[in-house]
Amino acid sequence: MISQLGGRDNIVTVMACATNRLRFTLQQKEQLAIQQLTELACVNAVMEPQSKVVHLLLNEDASPWASELNQQLSN
Repeated sequence: MISQLGGRDNIVTVMACATNRLRFTLQQKEQLAIQQLTELACVNAVMEPQSKVVHLLLNEDASPWASELNQQLSN
C-alpha cells in the first residue's frame, strides 16, 4: 500500500477516520497509483476529497491499518 501511495517519502500523515476509512495527506498526489490501490483486496474505493488528501475506503476496520502504517513509516 505504501508504494501505491508514492512511497514513504510521499506520505505526510495517515490516520483512521470513520470506521473503515484511511485518510492520507500526500506530498504529491501525482505519485498516487489509484488503479493499483483499487486492486488491493482490502480497498473498496479511493476518494480524493482535497488536493493532497486521499481516502481509502476499506472493507474492514481502519484503525489497525493506520497503526501498522504509522509504525512502518516511523521506522
